[in-house]
Amino acid sequence: MNKKSSLHWLIAAMLGALATGASAQAAYRVVELPTLPVAPGTNESYAMAMNAKGKVVVYVRDAASGNSQGEVCKPSVCTVVQPGGAAQYKAINKLGVLAGTAFYTGNQWWAVRNNGTVLEKIVAGFAYGINSASVTVGKTSYEKPFRFDTTLTMLPTLGGRTGTAKAINDSGVIVGYAELPDGQRHATQWVDSVAKDLGVLAGGTTSRAHGVNGAGQAVGCSDKALDTQMHAVKFRAGTVVEYTGALTSCAYSINKHGVAVGDMETEEHPTSHVFITDGRKLVALHSRLSEADRAKYDLMWPNGINDAGQIAVTALRLADSVIVALRLDPLP
Repeated sequence: MNKKSSLHWLIAAMLGALATGASAQAAYRVVELPTLPVAPGTNESYAMAMNAKGKVVVYVRDAASGNSQGEVCKPSVCTVVQPGGAAQYKAINKLGVLAGTAFYTGNQWWAVRNNGTVLEKIVAGFAYGINSASVTVGKTSYEKPFRFDTTLTMLPTLGGRTGTAKAINDSGVIVGYAELPDGQRHATQWVDSVAKDLGVLAGGTTSRAHGVNGAGQAVGCSDKALDTQMHAVKFRAGTVVEYTGALTSCAYSINKHGVAVGDMETEEHPTSHVFITDGRKLVALHSRLSEADRAKYDLMWPNGINDAGQIAVTALRLADSVIVALRLDPLP
C-alpha cells in the first residue's frame, strides 16, 4: 500500500470511527406528556404510537376505577379523542387519523378508524397499523389478516389458518405474521395481497414482523437454533439479520434511517427495557438520557420511532412508581 492509499485509508477509518462514536453518543431530551386525568387519583399513561409530526397516541387509565380514555398528545397539550374507555388506538398517521379497537355492545371488539369526526367500524377484530392514505391493517376476531381502505380485503396466510397484519407503509407494503400449514408462524410481507414468507434466523421456527419503514425494511423478532428465546431482527433483501446484545429482544418500529427500537432483557437488566439499534447492536436507550432523567425514569416499552428520530415510550416514573407516557427528542 503506497503512502497516498495509506493516508486515504487512515482518513476513512477515522471518519468511520467518528461517525460510529457520534451515533453511539446520541442523546435524548425527555418530555413527559401532559395527559388529562380520567379521574382524581393515580392515572397511568401508556404511549401507544407516534406519527411523522411527533404526535403521540396515549391510552390513559385510572388505576382505582379502571376507567380509561384515548388522547393525542404534543409536548404542550393533550386532547381527549374518545372518553369512556370505548377505544384503544394503536396507530396514527401524519394527518392525525387513528386506527385501533373499540368495544361495542354484545361483548364484541371492532377494528376502527377515527378521523376526528367520524368513527368507522371496519370489522369485528383489531386494527394495528395505518398509512398516510389512511389504509388500515389488522386482524379479524377469527385471526384473519385484513387491509381496509374503502372496502375490506382479506389477506392470505402462508398456507395455515391465521395471520395478523401489524403495519403498513406509504407504498402499501404490509408486514405482520401468518401461519404455515404446520401451524408455525413466520414473519410475513404482503404486497398487492400476495403473501411472502420473510423467514427466520438459522435453525429457528418462529418469527414476527412488527414494523416497516418507507423503503420496505421490516423489523421484528425470531427464535434460532438451540435457542427458543426471541431475538430482534431486521428482514432485508431475503435475509434475516439479528441485532445482538441481549438475552431476549424484539424490535417494533424502524425509521427511514434504519434505526429501530424495541425492548430487551439482558444479564445486567433482566426485566424489560427499551433499546435503540446502533448498527447491528442493541443499546439500552436509558444510557442515552441525561443523568437527571436516568434518575427520574425507567424506560419500559417503546411504541414508535419516526424519521426525525423522536421515540414514543412508556416509562415508570421512579419518584412515585406511576406509569407515564414520554416522547424522547434527539438532541442536536
